[in-house]
Amino acid sequence: MSTQDSADLGSKLEHLEAQFELGLRMLGLSYNVQNAVAGGCMERFDGGVTHLGAELIRQMDELGMIVDTSHSGRRATLDACELSMKPVVASHTSAEALHRTERAKSDDEIRAIAATGGVVGLVAIPSFLAPGSGVTIEAMLDHIDHIGELVGPQHVAIGTDWPLQVDERTLRESYVGMARQYAPAGQVDDSSAAPGASLAGFDDYRDFPNITRGLVRRGHSDEEIRGILGENFLRVFEAVCG
Repeated sequence: MSTQDSADLGSKLEHLEAQFELGLRMLGLSYNVQNAVAGGCMERFDGGVTHLGAELIRQMDELGMIVDTSHSGRRATLDACELSMKPVVASHTSAEALHRTERAKSDDEIRAIAATGGVVGLVAIPSFLAPGSGVTIEAMLDHIDHIGELVGPQHVAIGTDWPLQVDERTLRESYVGMARQYAPAGQVDDSSAAPGASLAGFDDYRDFPNITRGLVRRGHSDEEIRGILGENFLRVFEAVCG
């Protein structure tokens, strides 16, 4: 269905159509670091979309594949929004205005994504949403409200980015090594790589109703809540994938 990096394509974009035929419908341009098509959010310089990346985006638009900028750098995100003729997403991220991390999106990036008709999905990772320990689901709701107030609730979604259905031991054996492999040296600390970390009030996916309750409590309409919980993403899938 989706993948977070285009590195497997290398410089051979002819493989893109084969991946589409196998079911790929959403592709992340870069995963944290620079690759052949775009700069990553954790690189030491803010690289944009390359010539190869521009051609990749053109072909993705033609095929009906969603451009995902979740792990891309600021310049690459803005470039992707300018280059794509279809809605662009950041499927799992957070708002830099509330808590600054390498993976968070600035207000300018959020506005650019919304201008394409796309959506910004909010993660459920404590260290991405607020500083310190004991971060609660209220922090996630704060980010949802910020983006909704900035560009409209029709451009907000849920993108937890946290495999909360897997036991902690499995996560520790698989996730931490992968996280360190795909980040520059020293850029993954113990707190952000802790696979067992969860929001108070959102310990696993059985707590999804707590998001709904929080949105109701904060005064969102039924239409807005349905959009945030899934219909906004479905709109993008229909617009891009048909």
